[in-house]
Amino acid sequence: MMERTDEGKWHLIRNDNGEWISSDNAVFLSKMELCIMRAAAAKVGRELHVQHGPNGTFWCYHIEIEELERLSPKLEYKQRELRIHKSR
Repeated sequence: MMERTDEGKWHLIRNDNGEWISSDNAVFLSKMELCIMRAAAAKVGRELHVQHGPNGTFWCYHIEIEELERLSPKLEYKQRELRIHKSR
């Protein structure tokens, strides 16, 4: 189970291996975003390392998401579209 704690300005989350990382290095995803990212990763032959966050949330390492966006230019457009849709 993941835990989240605050230490001053730092927000730390625990990955599935029990290591603490800065939340700046994580991208939290909805189930729909997770499905899109998994499909994009499979399309370019990459594996997406999904971590389980607090309260049933999902997250991935920021560097993996950036790499997928670099390899799949259309993916960045789809993510912006999802964020706009979620904010309505």
